[in-house]
Amino acid sequence: MEVAQAVDKKVKLKDVTLEKVEENEDGSIDYDYMLEINYYDEESEEIIEKAGELTITNDDGWQIIRDWEKITKFEKEAMRKYLEEQSKGNGSKNDETDE
Repeated sequence: MEVAQAVDKKVKLKDVTLEKVEENEDGSIDYDYMLEINYYDEESEEIIEKAGELTITNDDGWQIIRDWEKITKFEKEAMRKYLEEQSKGNGSKNDETDE
């Protein structure tokens, strides 16, 4: 959601692909996943594929015990732009209060 706010767009999950990688000795299972995420507004849309990994266990109910996701170029650029805009906005507020 932070990325959607940074680019001032709505976000919708279009698709999830989950692939079993390995069953571990402790009973947990490793998976690779691919998310297809649509960032959109009235004027445009950007569909991003986001890769990740997770490990699930069934001790006392299903639990995700490890989650990792690759940061996409789109996310890096969006967050960089957002942080730059925030620092400019904060800088001007601080300048006004210092006078």
